[in-house]
Amino acid sequence: MAAGSAYAAYGDTAAGKPTTETIRICGVGSWGQDVMAGSSDISHPTASQFSGNEQDPTQDCTGDNSSAGSDTWTIDHSNVNVVTERGTEHGILQRGNGAPPAGFNGHITDYDRVSDCDSDGRSVYYQSGADTECPPSYGPVGNFNTHGGAATGTHYRGTYGTIIFQQGDDTSTSKCKVGSTTYCIQVDLVGQTN
Repeated sequence: MAAGSAYAAYGDTAAGKPTTETIRICGVGSWGQDVMAGSSDISHPTASQFSGNEQDPTQDCTGDNSSAGSDTWTIDHSNVNVVTERGTEHGILQRGNGAPPAGFNGHITDYDRVSDCDSDGRSVYYQSGADTECPPSYGPVGNFNTHGGAATGTHYRGTYGTIIFQQGDDTSTSKCKVGSTTYCIQVDLVGQTN
């Protein structure tokens, strides 16, 4: 068999030309609790789990338009310095459309537990990846990549950012009222699918 002819035999499963895809997920869920490492300033929070729906990427997530849905965002493992509010996170995204799961890895850039940096009236408790709602003190990093999918045209990779927040009081219709045990999340994915 000549060189290159094997590739032709697999031509139908070769990755296609990438197309730009931007997704915003607005969801609700539980935010992990601190687990401090001895007497240090380092926490290894328990897992955070959110589910949500893909929405117009130009519309910010709020306590009213965020709800449980078919996409899941799980921060499996993280570590953060609770004094500097910086750290790293690792987790899994599973879209409800049947695409392969995507792993994500990035920096935690804001771990205030309450920040007034948001212009939409959200109480931001956590920010990570490429989102810059709350100014990070160093360059934000957040990458994601699906585990396969090129053979079916569902390989999605790029950068991500998250904001975990609460909004509204007892008189509001918010699904993540300030002071409750439920948190809202905004996940921004910017990348290419092929």
